[in-house]
Amino acid sequence: MMKNKKLFYGILLVIILVVSGWWIWDSLLTTKPVQQVTITTDKTEYALGETVKIIAKNKMDKSMHMYTPLLGVERFDNNNWIPIKMVLGMCGVTGGFVYDTIEFQDTKEYEWYQEEKICNDPPIVASMPISNQVPAGKYRIKSVVMDLKDTNKKETIYSNEFMIT
Repeated sequence: MMKNKKLFYGILLVIILVVSGWWIWDSLLTTKPVQQVTITTDKTEYALGETVKIIAKNKMDKSMHMYTPLLGVERFDNNNWIPIKMVLGMCGVTGGFVYDTIEFQDTKEYEWYQEEKICNDPPIVASMPISNQVPAGKYRIKSVVMDLKDTNKKETIYSNEFMIT
C-alpha cells in the first residue's frame, strides 16, 4: 500500500514537472505583439523647407490619447534637446493641451512644414502666430500618450532622429 502511494506521487510529480516545463518553454517561444504607440518620420534626412511627414501608430489593443506630435518637435543644440516654439491656433488665447485620440491598431499622419510659430511679446490677442523656417540641424518628435480610461498613466515617447540640411 505504501509502495503504491509513493509510485502515485512520483508519477504525479513527473506529470506536473513535464506540464510546467512545457508551459514555460511554450511561453518563451511564443512571440507576443509589441504593445506600444510609436512615432516615426517617413525619412531620416530632409532638405531645408521640405515637408516632414510624421506617422503615429497605435500597436496597443486599446485606443489611446496622444498629445499632438506637432507640439513636440525638438532640435538638438549644444548637447540638449530644445523644444521648437509652436502655437496652434490664435495668439493670446489660452487652452489646454491639444491631443488626438488614436484608435487601437490605427495610424495617423501629420505634416510639419519645418516652421516654428511664435507670437509677439506681449501677444496680441486673437492674432495669427508668426512663422519662421527652422535652422538646419538634428531633430526629433516628442509626444505623450495616455490611456483613455486612466489619464494618470502617461508615457513620453520619441520618434527617430532626423536631419534637416
